[in-house]
Amino acid sequence: MRMRKPPSFGRFLLTMVFLLEGLSLAIVISFLFAMLDRSMKQELISKTHVKQAELRLFITDRLNYTNTRVEEIRSNNNIRIGLLIEMHSKIAENLRTLYPPTRGSSFYVRTLDGQFFPPLNDHHRFIDDSTLLPSRSGEVTQTSVDPHTYAYFAPILQHDNILGHAVGVYDLHADPNCTKLLKAFDNLSLVYKTETQWVDLLSHRPLSGPAPKETEEASLSPDQLDLPGSSALQIGMKEFPSLFLNMDNRQYRQQRRAMVTRLVLLGIPIFLLTFAFSFLILKRVTNALDALAKNALHIADTGEHSNLDTSRVRHAEFLYLTKAFNKVMAKVREQTDDLKNTNKKLQQQIEERRQIALALQESESQLRSLQDNIPVGLFRKSTDGRLLFANPKMIAIFGYESEEEMIDVDFRQRFYYHQQYDHIMDKFETSDSIQNLELRFKRKDGTPMWGSVHLKISDDPKSGDRYIDGAIQDITDRKKIENENQKLETQLRQTHKMEALGTLAGGIAHDFNNILFAIIGFCELAIEDAVPESDQEKNLEEAVACIQRATELVRQILTFARQTDVVKQPLNLTPIMKENFRLLRATLPTTIDIRTMLKGDHTILADPTQVHQIIINLCTNASHAMRKKGGLLTIELEKVDIQPGGEELGPRLKHGAYARLRVKDSGHGMPPETIERIFDPYYTTKPQGEGTGMGLSVVQGIVNRLGGVIWVDSTLGKGTIFDIYLPTLEVIKTDKKHETKSVYGGKEHILFVDDEPPITRMISQTLSNLGYQLTPYNSPVEALKLFQSFPERFDLVISDVTMPQMTGYELTREILKIRPDLPVILCTGYDKSVNEESALDVGARALLYKPLTRQDLSATIRNVLNGSYKSTTIQQDDRNIEGYRAGAGKA
Repeated sequence: MRMRKPPSFGRFLLTMVFLLEGLSLAIVISFLFAMLDRSMKQELISKTHVKQAELRLFITDRLNYTNTRVEEIRSNNNIRIGLLIEMHSKIAENLRTLYPPTRGSSFYVRTLDGQFFPPLNDHHRFIDDSTLLPSRSGEVTQTSVDPHTYAYFAPILQHDNILGHAVGVYDLHADPNCTKLLKAFDNLSLVYKTETQWVDLLSHRPLSGPAPKETEEASLSPDQLDLPGSSALQIGMKEFPSLFLNMDNRQYRQQRRAMVTRLVLLGIPIFLLTFAFSFLILKRVTNALDALAKNALHIADTGEHSNLDTSRVRHAEFLYLTKAFNKVMAKVREQTDDLKNTNKKLQQQIEERRQIALALQESESQLRSLQDNIPVGLFRKSTDGRLLFANPKMIAIFGYESEEEMIDVDFRQRFYYHQQYDHIMDKFETSDSIQNLELRFKRKDGTPMWGSVHLKISDDPKSGDRYIDGAIQDITDRKKIENENQKLETQLRQTHKMEALGTLAGGIAHDFNNILFAIIGFCELAIEDAVPESDQEKNLEEAVACIQRATELVRQILTFARQTDVVKQPLNLTPIMKENFRLLRATLPTTIDIRTMLKGDHTILADPTQVHQIIINLCTNASHAMRKKGGLLTIELEKVDIQPGGEELGPRLKHGAYARLRVKDSGHGMPPETIERIFDPYYTTKPQGEGTGMGLSVVQGIVNRLGGVIWVDSTLGKGTIFDIYLPTLEVIKTDKKHETKSVYGGKEHILFVDDEPPITRMISQTLSNLGYQLTPYNSPVEALKLFQSFPERFDLVISDVTMPQMTGYELTREILKIRPDLPVILCTGYDKSVNEESALDVGARALLYKPLTRQDLSATIRNVLNGSYKSTTIQQDDRNIEGYRAGAGKA
């Protein structure tokens, strides 16, 4: 009778277990998910309301701050006065100091002609629109041109007149605190709506995905958070109707996924409980499987040739498995013995080859690591110039991408000078190695580089071929440092020369001015004794004029040596240039023809020494360009009116009247690369020892300080043209007649102290002729002793500053300790530490610079005694400005 197939009880049990587990987990997770999801939506809505309120308070605070600052600017008297007298630089300085841009707020002052101080930010160009300004004098307007920018406009008044406008701009996008606040909002962002799309305020990028859903703040509900996909919800802000809070459901979806994960993790214990219960049921079934497994492990561990016992197996699945295992084991035993012998032989061969491979691999790895990591380029080339090998450093030095790319190029082409390659190959005729050879190469892109090369000839013993093995180190940076050091040494030597020249000029100026003072004083005394209109009087007057020219020459030397300050004054260019032409004609070679064309008079605000420097430097350079063959030097001076949109002479040149000085030569000209560098300090094309490279850089610096521009045009073989444009001053005609200086006298008693006997003798005669009583001294110590004995005898003290034993400053302090009310006048030939401020600090009433004329000396003495003396600097400034007004730069 056929046996019935035993049923599979394990299948039935496993099916029931999974059904029970799935049903229980589904019920628990569904209930908890519904409850927690509602709670998360309510929490998200509450956080959104809090962040919205925080953002609203932040923006309101910044707008109130901007409005308050605009009102302060509006009422600032300094800014009002600056607008009233058009001191625009003072306005910009006050704004930068008191109202600097901060946390997104920027402040400006707009003049009535549309200028802004400080200059407008490119993002704030919209406030230049005059339609945004208040229509009434007391009105303050505000506008929001775009969602992230808010502007306030307030008129600045002087009585009922509008002087300008105070402008405040708050830019949400430029406020780092706003940016920080928005970045901390996680799932919220501030957006605005254009005609076609929504745009993020922080990044200015349009929002991707489906169109957002708009809603009011009060109507926000949990159901609105169920947005499909990556959609977002726009929450309106009633205080800022143009801005919306963009809330996507990304955070909500992430929390919901996390909640599902937690619920799943919560269901695991339930699953384990159910599985434990099922395990008790399946225990009886697994006993048979355990017995089968133990028998199989026993056979595997002991190697006994036995079969599993089928009589103890009760279920069909395990019975089939036991029989199959016994059949497999029988076949395995048959083949195991054969495989053991074969495997034993193979293991021996494999082990031998593995040892050999490891040794080769280690040796190759060490060699490759050395080649790849060594900071020196290594290469091998054949004697005919073909590159056979290059390590990574070699490839990197020459700028190639791979070894194959570099090998394809003839190594000769990498030399900056091909003759160097031929020279190296010639050296190998007599030597088999070359060490520490510095050569110039070309990289792949053509840029030059320096390399230190070591080369050696090597022979291949198998093929008999000869190779050149080499190592190269990139020393380009070292070469650059060496060149820079040479340039710095040159500049340092030049600086030391200028310092020595300045020290020498200062020392000479002091003694020379004392000498000139004595000469001019004695000449004026001689003029008093001369017969009026006689040749003697005329000769003496010419001598005085020459001494004044020598005085100006000393001041020019001090200015050139950086030992005195440059004083700008109204200056007529025409006589200055004529004086320079006489000097140039005497100094330039006769092979150079000089032609001048001076059209009219041109008054500029400058120092005469600066004009001398400009003309001498340009003409000296022009003569150097024509010194071999001679040529024509043309100097022109004419008036030029620059109109708006006219000649393109640089952004700093405004429209108005200018004096154009043109210096043109017929020399060899300059190439474009030289023109680009001619104004660089210490750059020169002259041989060493003939030029410092400072001439044109000095000229450019002077022209820039005078508010002009310099323009150069040159062609090789045809010459060079330098055009200098300087703003002119328009002379205002006046009916006032200039009065000649008068000589003032008196009867007061004066104590005069100077260490130069000629000067004391000259001053004694001069002041005595004017009626004064004079007590002269060459020693300040003796003069102080006399004054201490008779302090009430003197009405005035005049003293030199630089004297042995005691300076004029020390003498003044000691005298004023005794008589604080006594007026003191100090004189100096030259001392860079002496100035009017320091003289006033010690108590002196005036400071005079030698040499000076009798008129200047007598006028100063009279004014000091009368108590009406004013600073010479103030007088000079008033004299310079009076009678002139600017003729250029009126824009």
